[in-house]
Amino acid sequence: MDNFRQQKVQKFEEFVDHRLKPDLVHAIAERDKVFEQQKVLYPLSGFSEFLLVGIHGLVSFSFYLKFSWGYI
Repeated sequence: MDNFRQQKVQKFEEFVDHRLKPDLVHAIAERDKVFEQQKVLYPLSGFSEFLLVGIHGLVSFSFYLKFSWGYI
């Protein structure tokens, strides 16, 4: 019975070493790539919000000018 358990443990260790560990290394590498992309894209999201606020202000000002010129 002890030999059977040792074989099962050895088989499980081989599975972990040959299948799970390489998958984990690959998943960590992919995660690091995603973090790098987020690091690049995060400042752009703030800049795009800034541009949208600016565009909204310009559109509002344009509407105000058109409305004002209509009453002159």
